[in-house]
Amino acid sequence: MIKSKDSDSNHDIVLQPIEVDNLMVKTTVHNTSTVSVIVVCTVNPLPIDMFGLLKLTSNLARVEDRLQIIIDEYNTSSVQSGRQKYLFLIRNSNMPNHMSWTVKMWHFGRDALTRYSG
Repeated sequence: MIKSKDSDSNHDIVLQPIEVDNLMVKTTVHNTSTVSVIVVCTVNPLPIDMFGLLKLTSNLARVEDRLQIIIDEYNTSSVQSGRQKYLFLIRNSNMPNHMSWTVKMWHFGRDALTRYSG
């Protein structure tokens, strides 16, 4: 699930991308307790209608579930290894519902001309 960990500078954790329904979802967990989720849909843009929003929210729900699994696995391994100082994290480690996440940027693309003349 984890693609890479930056242990030298910013300590970000980059997860393996998820590909679902011609969308690529990239997730980075930052050391500031924030998570960046990038939905790449250049080849298959999401329409701005009910079906597009449904497709987007279902993919964000998958990311939410995936992050919760990673948190649960970390908590389990912390308890098994005797790191009792992490018990506070276990009690307070529920992933916020994806419907409460804040969209910081949305690129509204338009199809370009495939050829030019003149």
